[in-house]
Amino acid sequence: MINRNINVIAVTPKDDYTDLLKKIGVNHIDIKINRKGMNPITDIILFLNLIKIYHCQNAICIQHYTIKPVIYGSLAAKVLHFKNVINVIPGLGYVFGNKSNHQKIIKILVKCLYRHTLGVSKVCMFQNPSDRDYFVKSKIIQISKTEVTYGSGVDLNYFDFNKCVEKEYGHCTFLLFGRLLRDKGVLEYVESARILKRKYPNAIFNILGFIDDGNPEAILFNEIEKWKKEKYINYLGNTDDVRPYIINSDVIVLPSYYNEGVPKSLIEALSIGRPLITTDRPGCREVINDGKNGIIIQPKNVEQLVNAIEYMIQNPDERIRMGIESRLYAEIKFDVNKVNEIFFKYMNI
Repeated sequence: MINRNINVIAVTPKDDYTDLLKKIGVNHIDIKINRKGMNPITDIILFLNLIKIYHCQNAICIQHYTIKPVIYGSLAAKVLHFKNVINVIPGLGYVFGNKSNHQKIIKILVKCLYRHTLGVSKVCMFQNPSDRDYFVKSKIIQISKTEVTYGSGVDLNYFDFNKCVEKEYGHCTFLLFGRLLRDKGVLEYVESARILKRKYPNAIFNILGFIDDGNPEAILFNEIEKWKKEKYINYLGNTDDVRPYIINSDVIVLPSYYNEGVPKSLIEALSIGRPLITTDRPGCREVINDGKNGIIIQPKNVEQLVNAIEYMIQNPDERIRMGIESRLYAEIKFDVNKVNEIFFKYMNI
């Protein structure tokens, strides 16, 4: 948008990335969002602040991303009779996945709020067809006002292709990276590593990512310390640049049963040219042609995960072939320029 001489304003909580936005020419407005719950007072304040911000900005388009901005931003736009609104649903997330009684009540409330706010959308963007179908079948939005983008896209130049290196039999490095949440399949990955490390001592199992302590499903630091001491898992910490970690890996693993949109980690791995092991879940299944660029397993199935990892260990030639297929798939389906053009179409720029 900046390259097209559009004035871009980001309305977000201030964090470590705010200065990076400013460096590329984005104007920033700080706003407080409580992401840990649904406190009516803080949410009303958020809603009123968004009305104030929208009223003061002469915007040609407003784009909302994730639950609270979509709901309260759409309500603010509705109050101001603003029509050019793009809403993005990047996965159904924790609210739609947890089955506790408390979360069921919140889920009903969120669906009700979505139903009464998404009508203001010029278009509602979903990252996979399953999420779009769920919203349509639940009568939250009409299918004519939806679009599927298959994730946020990946920069094919930044995540450049790097062919897998040939290794001796039994030598294989696996990597799981992203937010360290239980429903991302971290525990299943760790258990598979524990089983296979005895049989294949030269196999390496790495984990990279941050502990999202704002999420009730977060992996705890003392759990990671325990795995490190038992020497079948390497924890690599967190990073702002995942590329060298992907390049130094042979296979990327994400045995997720989280309500993903399309996981960034997987499409970045595709672009660099790595085979994948992931689950038959919305968002994850979209990045794999089973047997061509990776292996699909059922969620929470450690036995299938062990078998998939062992196949990769035993078949280095297949890893290389699948990695090449991954890059081709990224070029066809996940090029960020193709995703951006969909947004530009609705923004009328």
